[in-house]
Amino acid sequence: MSSLRSNDHHAAANILKLPSEIIGDEIFSKYLNFEFIISVCSLVCKQFYKCSVNCKLNVKIPRFYDEESFAKCCKSERLKCVNEFVSDCPYSFEEFVKYLDECQFDSLKRLNLIGLEVSNVVARFGSLESLSLIGMGAEIGNSIGNLSRLTYLNLNASSVTSESCQYIQKCELIKNLNLSDNKIGNESCLYLTKLKNLTILRLEDCNISEKGVEHLSQIETLTILNVSKNRIEDDGFVNICKLKNLTSLKAASCSVESIKNITNLIKLTSLNLGQNSIDNEGVKIIGELTNLKTLTLENNVFQPEAVQYLTKLSSMEVLDLRDNNLSFDNVKCLNATNLPKLYQIQIISRHRQYYNF
Repeated sequence: MSSLRSNDHHAAANILKLPSEIIGDEIFSKYLNFEFIISVCSLVCKQFYKCSVNCKLNVKIPRFYDEESFAKCCKSERLKCVNEFVSDCPYSFEEFVKYLDECQFDSLKRLNLIGLEVSNVVARFGSLESLSLIGMGAEIGNSIGNLSRLTYLNLNASSVTSESCQYIQKCELIKNLNLSDNKIGNESCLYLTKLKNLTILRLEDCNISEKGVEHLSQIETLTILNVSKNRIEDDGFVNICKLKNLTSLKAASCSVESIKNITNLIKLTSLNLGQNSIDNEGVKIIGELTNLKTLTLENNVFQPEAVQYLTKLSSMEVLDLRDNNLSFDNVKCLNATNLPKLYQIQIISRHRQYYNF
């Protein structure tokens, strides 16, 4: 026991030799809860106290968090170097903002809030690089246009409109954008073409049709695209197939029948065309996409004999063929000899039936 205590003391002594920035930003903020840093670490020694005050904290407030305790943290001015703030508690964010001065707004790089109305204060965080506001009832408005450093923006189900997209286009550094579950329409897609650094775009259930996709086909930088639950149809899908840098495409429930141009997307490794009208010929065409690792063809109209076309997909790992009237016998050809990397195939959704190879 004495030997263990000696080792602990020696380790602690070595930690104290590190620069305070290393202790704070590389040890404290990455591995410890922010409250523990403030209420415990700061009491250990003067150096730990200095670290606790200045380290770049990642603050995550769970639901039903002790509001009084958090308010004390804010009032103590010990949260002046917050790097990330995550919360679905309205009270916590209100307290956090109340006790910040203007210089402290600049330290916050990542903000993640769920179901909170914060459009009136978001613009004050001019240094934000990542912003996630999920389930906001009020439109974000022009405040988003002031966040010129954003590279990630998630406004899923947050009352985003075409007007909002006019302001979003001003955030020219955005690489990853999620506007799913907002009825933004076709005109908004034109505004999004101004985002020259965009590589990831999620527009699921956004009231987009063929015209909107025609605009999106101009964003040649895209590598990941989700346009599921939009009425894209065949003519719109032709435009999607112009995005030759795509590695991942989700176009489920898009009223698509013909996919003859999909062979243009030779870089695809993940494809979801579930709940469309893909027939035998469509499956045959998909069989030419030999880089595919994940494929979803749930609830289409192809016949069992079309499964043989998938044996060419030697890189395939995960395959979803649910609701296509297939049996285990129909997929026996998708064995380890033909698809050596396949480890999961899903056939029947009613019984959640999987076969693992």
